[in-house]
Amino acid sequence: MLAYDLWGAACANSRFPTAEAVLDNKRCFFGDQALVIRFQETDGRDAQVVSIGQAIGEGIDCPTPVAKVPSRSLASRITAHFLEAVANQSPVGFEAQFEDSQDRSITYRAIALPCASDGKTIDTVLGVISFRVGAPDGPEDAGMDWPGDNPEGASPTLEKAPETSGSKSTSQEARKVQFRRIIMSYQDKLDEIMEIDGAIATALVDMDSGMALATSGNPKGLDLEVAAAGNTNVMKAKMNTMADLGLKENIEDILITLDSQIHMIRPATSESGKGLFIYVALDKKKANLAMARHKLRIVEKGIEI
Repeated sequence: MLAYDLWGAACANSRFPTAEAVLDNKRCFFGDQALVIRFQETDGRDAQVVSIGQAIGEGIDCPTPVAKVPSRSLASRITAHFLEAVANQSPVGFEAQFEDSQDRSITYRAIALPCASDGKTIDTVLGVISFRVGAPDGPEDAGMDWPGDNPEGASPTLEKAPETSGSKSTSQEARKVQFRRIIMSYQDKLDEIMEIDGAIATALVDMDSGMALATSGNPKGLDLEVAAAGNTNVMKAKMNTMADLGLKENIEDILITLDSQIHMIRPATSESGKGLFIYVALDKKKANLAMARHKLRIVEKGIEI
């Protein structure tokens, strides 16, 4: 997404850029699909949407408290994630499908970018969202040519920072490269999981923050962000219980059987993937549990940062 490239380039002279530095860039064409959130309290209690693009701002007057953004709007996809960018002090990308207030199926891809008025302390989040009305038509729709991504002729290449050992610029460049790699590789893995018979939805979750790093599927009535946070609590509770019992073993997976669904949680076992887990919801009538566990085991072993 071009928004991420421009954010990264604007970080060259400070830890975090201002939102204006990104939006005023001559290559920026996505203002109609962006919103700016400002706050003073670190927990975001006073957060307000201070500006919003015409394409996503229907029914929202600025400034307006984040809590009053309509829950089934495109803007809410960003306001639901903005604190994750603050907590992680880095961009957070996400994509999924949902039904809006007009009961339309919306496929979207978005990013929340932490910004700072003084270049140091995050007090602003710039959100940009690309979207389509209706589900993707095929694999080509997963590309980077959505409205709001890169227009014809716009270069998606990150501007390189000086590669001085131990410098702030080197650290920032490494963070940019890692983030892009995470979003692209994780999404591929989740798309593999969605090929499992009966798969409804899946997410790759960071257990430290409870944040869904990537999601796939279009589950009606199943909020994957809530599921990610809730299943993080399940994982932590089980690990604490094992510690209390003195069990020095690893969790292979956790199965939760409902009336119509099976929910599976599987921690990543690779050295670099530790601290992440896969969550997948399956249709109980369609899924073969043994095959689902086998497929999930194969995919999980390939997850690395």
